[in-house]
Amino acid sequence: FARSVAVEDAASAVEARGVEAEAAERALHAAEQQLKKAKTERLRAQRAEAAAEAEVKVRREAKEGAAAKLSQARADCMPDDVRLLALLERHVNGDVAVAESPLFEDLRGMLDHAPFAASVLRVLESTTGCARIRGVLVVIVAKRHAADEPELARRAVGVALGTVRDLTLAQLEILSRVVAKLGDADAASTLVSLALGACAMPPPPPTQAEALERAAALYSSTPTPLQKAASTASEIVAKLVPMWQHLGAHAALEGAAASLLGGVRERLAALDAHAEPPAHESRSRKLEALAEAVGKAHPFLRDFLQSEQVATEFNAGKAGRMTLHRVIDALPAVRSAISHESSGWGTDRKLVLRKRGFTTEADVALREAVREAVLAAREAFK
Repeated sequence: FARSVAVEDAASAVEARGVEAEAAERALHAAEQQLKKAKTERLRAQRAEAAAEAEVKVRREAKEGAAAKLSQARADCMPDDVRLLALLERHVNGDVAVAESPLFEDLRGMLDHAPFAASVLRVLESTTGCARIRGVLVVIVAKRHAADEPELARRAVGVALGTVRDLTLAQLEILSRVVAKLGDADAASTLVSLALGACAMPPPPPTQAEALERAAALYSSTPTPLQKAASTASEIVAKLVPMWQHLGAHAALEGAAASLLGGVRERLAALDAHAEPPAHESRSRKLEALAEAVGKAHPFLRDFLQSEQVATEFNAGKAGRMTLHRVIDALPAVRSAISHESSGWGTDRKLVLRKRGFTTEADVALREAVREAVLAAREAFK
């Protein structure tokens, strides 16, 4: 009897556990269905979001396109002079969206019209920015209207000389023609002062020590005194001579012409020192003679003396260094041409050779250019 009861209890427990398992399975199925539904809804929401974003992008592009077309339509309805003046004003006030080159070309084509040129001057008078385009435009206005609209040209000259910074010598030379036509003595005086300032005084020729220091930086981008002198000489011939001729042709401008002449003569006198080879320049010829004397005795030293190198290093062991020392010491008057000193320690010890004077063919050509320019300028200023 007891065993029968136990079996019945076990069967009841199994049945109960079966019911619980069925309930758990139904609950799992319901949860899986709920998850599937949630994923479907999320996917549908993502697709809806992507579609909405695409629609927003299309609408935004349509809006920008419509705005551009509206702007273009307004520009098309605007007269060219009004449109260009508005662009010029935006540009000189720092609007980087305005392209300078197309604007400049359009403006230049319309500056023959005096009313438009006067409007351009009004815009340029109201600002001090954009010196480059302002300088170009005022010079064009002055040049084109010096004969037909002298007052407009006078205003342009005033804007150029009074408010535009860093006018080039080429622009000042053009303005000198206009000033000569106008006979404006005050403008001529200001013009001469600016021109002499733009054509800087040439620096004095370098001393031997300075020449050596400059030679050590042979490949530097910094202009040498001789290069600066050659530039000054070229500017005098190309720009200041014509300027003096323009101003000197008008009786009322003789004072300005005389000031210009005095400044130019001062510069020509300073240029004379650059037209002749300095004493240390002969050292380059001496180096050539030393190279011939070395010959095959030491090819390394010979090649260095013939090259445009200012300094070099020789590292061939102690015996090699001592041999080179002896070869150099045997050369005539070598100490005034090159130095040879050891540097470093141990296996890194090397012999440093340095030329005491240096001149290139480019320097000789520049000196000849200075000489020719000075002669041409003196001939013109007779």
